[in-house]
Amino acid sequence: SDTAPISMEELSSDCKNTASHVSWWFKLQNVFFRNLTNHYLRNLTNLAARVTIYTATSLITGLIFWQTGTVLNEGGSVQDMSAQDLFSVMGAGVFLEQTAFLLPFAQVSTFFYDKKVFAAEKALGLYSSWMYAVSQFLLESWVLCITAPIQAAVVIPMISLWNPNLSKTESFFQLLSFFLSSGLAGNAIVLFFSMMTYSQDLALLLSASFAVTSFAASGAYVPFDNMEPWVSWLQWISPMKYSLQMYLMCIFNGTPDLETAIELLGFDVPGTISSNLAVLLAMYCILSALTILFLSFQKEAR
Repeated sequence: SDTAPISMEELSSDCKNTASHVSWWFKLQNVFFRNLTNHYLRNLTNLAARVTIYTATSLITGLIFWQTGTVLNEGGSVQDMSAQDLFSVMGAGVFLEQTAFLLPFAQVSTFFYDKKVFAAEKALGLYSSWMYAVSQFLLESWVLCITAPIQAAVVIPMISLWNPNLSKTESFFQLLSFFLSSGLAGNAIVLFFSMMTYSQDLALLLSASFAVTSFAASGAYVPFDNMEPWVSWLQWISPMKYSLQMYLMCIFNGTPDLETAIELLGFDVPGTISSNLAVLLAMYCILSALTILFLSFQKEAR
């Protein structure tokens, strides 16, 4: 006899019943390794392109700011350094911060592809939104663990960004934390807007708008004291402020005159590298939670 075709409602119900008997750990592993295979192992060209772009950008940056940090290792005080010297060292940090935040924006197409897959599987009751989000966070963190050390290994010796009061090993790893945390924050920003919006164009527009506003409020271009009080509060929600403060502290800590310069510019709250790192990680966690929230609202477009 002929068998009646199964409806989408019946299929969804069957899938939900089956999924309810599968552990969350198995589901998370399945989502993670599937995305790892599809986006990275089977698409080595994309991964190689990202590594190449990070490396090339670092090399170009190193050539533009070639040995500008040498002045820091020659001893002396701020009075012995020209304004141009200090501007070059700070300018290098601002540019490195921008590349660390903005290069992850190239992944917006990948995020939208995964969002469509999630919406289809959510309709069948297969996976929870947090599993997709956690999977993406882990995969991007893995990529950053490859690209950030490359950035640090290239630009630090080329620009000579060594803190003269620390060993080169300690100085290197402090700046590596700057690259890693900045890259994670940039990735969280674009992933959040990708999950919140309905199109890639809008996601890029909102991500770029947020980044531009955060850069403007970071104190890198206009000193905080020169900002109007009603707008200067934006600095406290600008991840770029804390990233730039990390960079300056990594370079200037231990040199009294330079530490005073940090305070005069308003880059001393919070006052340690670890506390700025903690703020960036807290922002990352908040954006991650909001990403999971918006992802849970996704529905399959028919």
